[in-house]
Amino acid sequence: MKSDIAVMQDWATFHPEASPTAFYYLRLCNRALKIILRSDLRKDFGAAERGIQLACILTAYFEDVISETGLFRIFTEQHGELYGKALPFYEVTEEYYPDEINLYDIYFLIWHSLSIWRKEDDTGMVDPFFRRGNRMTAIRELYDLYDSEFENAPQNENMRQFLRLSPRASVDEIRKRLDFLTANCYLGFIEHACFVGSLVERTEKALGKAEANEEGFMEILQRQEMLFYDSRVNYMFNYYFSLLAQRASEQLAHLAGVKHPLYPLLKDISIRKTGSFRFLKETETEFIVEHLPSLTRINLSKEYLTLESEQIIPDRSCITMGIVKWGDVWQQMGSAVMFDYSQEKEMDLPGASAFDDPEKKKSVMKEMGEDFLQAVHGKRIAFLKGAEELCDLYGRFLDIHTRTAKEKKKAEQARLELLAEINCITKKKDEFITFFINPETGIEYYFGDIITVIADPDNPFYIPGKTCELESLFFSSDISVEFINYLIENSLVTFTASETSGMEVSVMLDNRDFLLRYYKQHNYRPEPEITLKR
Repeated sequence: MKSDIAVMQDWATFHPEASPTAFYYLRLCNRALKIILRSDLRKDFGAAERGIQLACILTAYFEDVISETGLFRIFTEQHGELYGKALPFYEVTEEYYPDEINLYDIYFLIWHSLSIWRKEDDTGMVDPFFRRGNRMTAIRELYDLYDSEFENAPQNENMRQFLRLSPRASVDEIRKRLDFLTANCYLGFIEHACFVGSLVERTEKALGKAEANEEGFMEILQRQEMLFYDSRVNYMFNYYFSLLAQRASEQLAHLAGVKHPLYPLLKDISIRKTGSFRFLKETETEFIVEHLPSLTRINLSKEYLTLESEQIIPDRSCITMGIVKWGDVWQQMGSAVMFDYSQEKEMDLPGASAFDDPEKKKSVMKEMGEDFLQAVHGKRIAFLKGAEELCDLYGRFLDIHTRTAKEKKKAEQARLELLAEINCITKKKDEFITFFINPETGIEYYFGDIITVIADPDNPFYIPGKTCELESLFFSSDISVEFINYLIENSLVTFTASETSGMEVSVMLDNRDFLLRYYKQHNYRPEPEITLKR
């Protein structure tokens, strides 16, 4: 396959269906590709075929503006509502018109594409100003190319009609739009391609292992196909895209607009929960089912249930499945497995905390946080050396938090288990531990040298003059949004920029919240890390 020519299959990947305008835009895409490939941008890809993807993304943006489909506009409008300007990084002026192509839109889309690839390759941030080599010249050429075609480019009426959601759209019609926004839309395309690539890799490994061990190949293949399908459905409802940490359903709601009759439904489509349920009774359109671990009862629509009523024995038939709340009912989304209720006690049931009361969780977290604060003398951060000091702190917390003799006995057992766990995690007996009370999720422990850069007067392990790369905090999946904000807002760390990425500390700090959404999209809206069970 050539990596210097985009073919119709490449362009079609970014669309839900064929269009008479496809040949025009494919030719334009190849003109953009020539500019990209003869510039220093080519050095930034990491893989040859990514140049084609970048050309398609930029041309899809141009098509989006020409066709007035509003995909990029919903991003700039929301960014404006959050941060007071249409785009991060750049000082866009009053001459920025959202219904026209803009030079800094192209800057940003190239930054976004390269940033997702760099997240995947774990190679650091991208300079949003592209000041090295001839990159700025190439971006200006790309803008001039699209600008020269602005008056003559045809609108993609098929795309316009597809994205125009009917006020009475069915679940199927909405799912088609969610599938497009998840897998084909140019703004999230690379993230989805990376996700599918990792799925394929895991599937091939599982099949290769099964074949090598002479296991039941067809059985393994069927299981992998089910897992593959289920993972894609889960991605559709649960994946938070890097741009503003939003799910596809939230994007579709903004695209439809607040005046659309379906806006409240789209905005409130839940994440997909996985759990085990027992069938209790049946109505004409729904089943009443009970979540086995919590005994929560919900209304399950029959519309997409992959079972017939004749297969179900009330109070006995159970199902493990993924469900999504859709208006007033729950819909099955993805695969499902039936089992007999008599086997339930012998099974390890998934999704035990799926229906925990979020308000009760917050209340528990608030109480625990207040008691931990008392144990650490009113500060959200503490600096410890070794597992014993951490467990001593935990013991002080338990003395404050536990009320009865029974609770204290359980708490002591928990303290011993924590000591064993920390001893397993830490590399050495006297490892440094930064203890942090996160009011949103609970207690966090950070091991190692990060403690040495925190200039807190109570930190005996701080090394004066020692600095930390700010970029590394954004990139680390183990460091929370709240901890980073605490360090920055209390001026506890002197930050430096990476020598390789080109993203300056001042730019990162000025766009901190956007970048935290971007790099920590799944943890930006944290949930309490406790489980409430019967």
